[in-house]
Amino acid sequence: RKHRHDCHVAALEDPTLATVSLSYCDLRPADIGELVDALKKNPVATTVDLNANNHVDDAALQPLLLALANGAMPELKVLNLQGTGASVVSRNMCRGLKMMRKAIEVRFDEE
Repeated sequence: RKHRHDCHVAALEDPTLATVSLSYCDLRPADIGELVDALKKNPVATTVDLNANNHVDDAALQPLLLALANGAMPELKVLNLQGTGASVVSRNMCRGLKMMRKAIEVRFDEE
């Protein structure tokens, strides 16, 4: 897709990234499915940063949060959702995720 930034392509193609930095990548909801598939193949990532992707809303985040709840990215420690379209719905999903994956810190915008 034309709007893909280098960081987006790297996240899709490199399963050895410890820090998956996707801030300001102009991600769209349609991008999240293939991103989740790629992240499922990354056993070493400790950080996923989706900061400043305001088009990524609750519906787009749901598959990512579900994959994490099911054990994807076993080393993940930080999921940054600041600057996304995450609402109270995503916050509630993350509460459930934290019950299953206590080591994950999820960052949201201040309320």
